[in-house]
Amino acid sequence: MDPNQTLDYSLEGAKWLGLGIGVGYSTLIFVGPLTSSVLSKKIESQEELDSIVVEESKRLGLEGVKGIYTDELVASMSYISKDGIPMVRVNNFFGCRRAVRHELYHLYKGHCKKKFQSKLSAKLYYFLIGEPQACLYQLTGIKL
Repeated sequence: MDPNQTLDYSLEGAKWLGLGIGVGYSTLIFVGPLTSSVLSKKIESQEELDSIVVEESKRLGLEGVKGIYTDELVASMSYISKDGIPMVRVNNFFGCRRAVRHELYHLYKGHCKKKFQSKLSAKLYYFLIGEPQACLYQLTGIKL
């Protein structure tokens, strides 16, 4: 086989591999969580959120997690409060059991406690490690 033809095949293969990885990543990060949030039963009250947080926290071995239910159109998030309490915030539009599972997984893996040297390293960690792990757990229950 001609070396140029081998190089052409290799470049074509690399292009399709990169495209496949990009599509898979996009599906995992954006399409999966969005469709699960839109198609799942919504959390309708603080009491329902509290019940789900307790149940899902037990599955991950987390204790003392508090849920915050809000009517504001803000992103769901998990964080450690100034008092050291692990918190999960969900809104009434995207708030569902899977969103809670996603945020609890961030707490489980310690994503909220990580310290970074720069904003760039924080963003890279978030998009390449933290978010894919939480999305995978949200959709499948697989712990990495």
